[in-house]
Amino acid sequence: MTTSKWSRPDHSTRRPLVRPRWVWGGLAVALAGLGVLGLGIALLSLWCSITGAALLVLGAASSVAGGIMYDASPELSAGTEMRQIVRGDVHEAVSTRESVREPNARLHAAQTTARTDALLRARPTTSRPLAPIAGWSLLGITTFVVVSQPWFLAHSANGHDSALRDTGLVILSGLAGIRIATGVGRHLMAVALATLAGLGLLLGGLFAQHDRTDLVIVETTCGVITIVLALAGGARPTPASYNDVNPGPPDRDG
Repeated sequence: MTTSKWSRPDHSTRRPLVRPRWVWGGLAVALAGLGVLGLGIALLSLWCSITGAALLVLGAASSVAGGIMYDASPELSAGTEMRQIVRGDVHEAVSTRESVREPNARLHAAQTTARTDALLRARPTTSRPLAPIAGWSLLGITTFVVVSQPWFLAHSANGHDSALRDTGLVILSGLAGIRIATGVGRHLMAVALATLAGLGLLLGGLFAQHDRTDLVIVETTCGVITIVLALAGGARPTPASYNDVNPGPPDRDG
């Protein structure tokens, strides 16, 4: 009798199922919803934006229900995926409560962990306390500008131009903010892009034609805040002392 390499904590617990039709169909619906949402934002159409957001949520929910979170495969084969979609196959996935019992895999994992611990002990750590705050704040400005456009922009040629300009600039600064917040070390390219986006907002608010005064205030304020946050996110990491751990040989489990 052969023994499976997968260990289950509870034999009564069934593995989750993966339904490729749901996974890929939901992904297609989510991408379509994302496109409709972007079109609705560009056209300042409330119903188009709501429809796109609903399709995006529906598609994502379908993919999750289809088991996309458990669809782990060592290699991706487009032909195999297509055949599974056409036939409507359903297969078992890998549960997060399972573990590998293969001796070679356990030994490799232990050796990799030991080498990682030794490297972390042997090098100094750095601190970037402002970068995550600045990065996520840049993304917050992006959300604010995109969501508040229907209330600030006038339905005119000037309003349409301002909407396209501001949307492009804040999306650029938001993506740069994600890179600043989640990256390790300094990301000068992301900082430069966010700074240029903030400068574009500031110059647009000061020199572009506007139908309303409150839009000038919003653009210039967001531009100044974006520049400040970008510069704060690009601050040099402060070096910390070496870890108070002897970088001697790592512990080994018996």
